Amino acid sequence: MTRKFSKWKIIIALCVLVVGCFVLAACSKTFLPEENGYNVFVTYDANGGKFGTTDTTGIKIYKYKPNVSIMEPGGKMNEQLMTPILTHQHVLGWFVVDLDEEGKPRKNENGELIISDRQWDFSKDRLPDEENARLYLAAKWERNYSLTINVGEEARAAGVENVVNWDYTSPGPVSRPGQEPSWSGHTFHYYSYQGKRLQTDSDWKQLVLSDETPDLVVDVVWLEGVWKVVTDPSDFSSVMEAANYYIDADLDMKGRKITFPTQYTGEFNGMGHTIRNITVNQDARNTRGNYGLLNCSGKGFVHDITFVNVSYNVSLYRIPNGDSTFNIGLLSGNGSTLDLSKFTNVGLIDCSISITKKYILNDGDPEPQINAGIFGKLAEGQTFTPAQGSTPVRVTIQ
Repeated sequence: MTRKFSKWKIIIALCVLVVGCFVLAACSKTFLPEENGYNVFVTYDANGGKFGTTDTTGIKIYKYKPNVSIMEPGGKMNEQLMTPILTHQHVLGWFVVDLDEEGKPRKNENGELIISDRQWDFSKDRLPDEENARLYLAAKWERNYSLTINVGEEARAAGVENVVNWDYTSPGPVSRPGQEPSWSGHTFHYYSYQGKRLQTDSDWKQLVLSDETPDLVVDVVWLEGVWKVVTDPSDFSSVMEAANYYIDADLDMKGRKITFPTQYTGEFNGMGHTIRNITVNQDARNTRGNYGLLNCSGKGFVHDITFVNVSYNVSLYRIPNGDSTFNIGLLSGNGSTLDLSKFTNVGLIDCSISITKKYILNDGDPEPQINAGIFGKLAEGQTFTPAQGSTPVRVTIQ
């Protein structure tokens, strides 16, 4: 019984093997394009370009049936034949090249393809309705338009390179670069075209590439040093302790909240602009006695700025240690250690300090002294004169 079962297994295995051989033989038959009607040869010649980085010839040959449309390099749904590439150029179109009697493309005395004026329309044109026809298409190239970001001679000498965008393949407005250039020890200020500052998207849209202006150059304007450039109230929501600020526009804060540091040690350059409508409420709960809106300290200073309608409201909760004196000012609580000669052209108009005493004195405790003004405290002989047109800072204590 066992032997009989093994015999049948062998017979079945042989049958499967025989059928497999027939299938394999049928599948191994080579597909010949010509025998299946694919007998029209179409040559795509990139004419100096390459079909991808691994291409070495710039020529692709395909076989088609007669009277059919053909692939467009880089066309929709076409991953097989990509658009050729050539540095700083783009394909203007694919044009028919005349062939000689041997079916080879005609060339001039310099070995260059003789390209006809007939451009192939991939959406309409069809191959000849005849077997063994030949079609030779060559790419015509057109130089791209360019936008150069000129970083300047000094920056280039320091190793900063110009940025050239060659990706513009058709006339039209340019776009603002997505990333600003950088230069160590300097701050990007703005872009400029022929002396005009480019600030908004509308400014950039005025720069149009065309056949008359195929190359545009935009200059970079730098600031020496590291600055926080402020052009909008949103840039001024929080002042950092050691940052240098470059005010680049008049700002109306409209009473919006601004966070100032406990001490400011940087340079605050107003560039002649005005900051208006600031309201700051501060609770003095620690044991130090110097408070200020900007509260310059150490090397910190302010210049070339006008403050309009600034209200600094301080609530005193704790009596300070030491001499029990509160020094409260708009520019600094304690100006005695500052170099006031740096505080030039600082205007103060309709500015006020409101002080509310919320501390509790024990019986016999002396009333703390309060010094308030532009600077809460000045050393003997120190003076400060605000810019012409300023009005006195109003101080109220309650």
